[in-house]
Amino acid sequence: MSAINIPQYVDDPPHLLFWQADEVAPIGIGLVLGMFTGYAAVFTIGGILLTRWYRKYRDDHPDGFMAHMIYWGTGIAGAKARTVPNPFIREFN
Repeated sequence: MSAINIPQYVDDPPHLLFWQADEVAPIGIGLVLGMFTGYAAVFTIGGILLTRWYRKYRDDHPDGFMAHMIYWGTGIAGAKARTVPNPFIREFN
């Protein structure tokens, strides 16, 4: 029988090495775009700087803030939303 990896907290987001998955995405996207354009180092450094800014921004706000801002600005709800009001209506009567 093999050992089972148990997360420390129930609501922990997925991790890749010691970064959260949403922190790795800009670095990976920068690397892929950089390989297509021929500027892999420049785009990867840009992804790292974007990740540092995003981490500081995310740590200053409550959990789920970015998902809320994406929904509020675009109207795109996550997969867990059952009923979604129109985000462009500012008053609900």
